[in-house]
Amino acid sequence: MSVAVHTWGDAAATPVLLWHGVGDDAAYFGPLAEVLAGEFGFRVVAPDAPGFGRSQAPPHRAALHPAALARFALRLLSELGVERCPFVGHSWGAGIGCHAAADAAQRVSALALLDGGYTELEDWGNPEAVARATESDWIAIGRERRVRDPMMWARAVRAALEPPTAASVYPVLRSSRVPVLLLTADHSSRSDAGRAAARGLGRFRHALPEADVRTLKGVGHDLPGDAGAVVGRVVGDFLARYRDSA
Repeated sequence: MSVAVHTWGDAAATPVLLWHGVGDDAAYFGPLAEVLAGEFGFRVVAPDAPGFGRSQAPPHRAALHPAALARFALRLLSELGVERCPFVGHSWGAGIGCHAAADAAQRVSALALLDGGYTELEDWGNPEAVARATESDWIAIGRERRVRDPMMWARAVRAALEPPTAASVYPVLRSSRVPVLLLTADHSSRSDAGRAAARGLGRFRHALPEADVRTLKGVGHDLPGDAGAVVGRVVGDFLARYRDSA
C-alpha cells in the first residue's frame, strides 16, 4: 500500500511524526509544521493517512481502526529509518497516537494530543443512535459536512467507534511514563461537544494525572487549521523538553 509522506525541515534534525484528523490530509498541518521545523529545529514527518490525500486506500475497514493505523505508523517510521520520536495527533490522529505509545512506548518519546484521544462514544448525548448508524448514514453526514471523500470518511469514523478505544489503553500509557500533552479546544459548556469534552476530560485526568492538560482559549476543534502557528509553539515548547530522549 503506497503512502504519501510530507516533510518539513532539515533531514538530519530530530524527527517528529504528525498524524492528521479524519477526512484531512497532512497538508493541513502546514503552519504548525513550519513552526516546529523553522523555530524548533525538528524534522517534521507527516503522512497522508491510508485512504486520504495521495495515499492508497486500505483493502478493508479494519485497517482503518486506530489500533491498526498505530501499527501502520510504527512500520512507516521503521521504513523511514526512525527508531524513536514524538507523536503529534489531531482528533482522530490523537487516538492513533495513544495506541502507538501504548503498543511501543520505547519508540514514542512524547505524545501530543490535539483535541482528541479523550472522548468516547459514551460521552455524547445519544450514543445508542451513533452506534446504530450505518455506513450509508455516515456517508450522508459526510456529504452534509462537505468532506472530500464521504465514503472513506464514513469508513474511518465507523472503525474508530469500535473497540479497543483510546481510553482502554490509558493504564498502559500511565505505566509507560511516556510524557503526554493534551491541548483541548475551547468548547462551549452549553454545546454537545462541550459536554462530551467535559466528561472525557474528567476520565482522562483521572487515568493520566501526570499529563499536561491545557485549553487553547478562543479556538475550536480545528486547532491546526485555525491556530497552527500558536499550536506549533505550544507543542514545540513541550517537545523540546524531551528532545534528548528522542
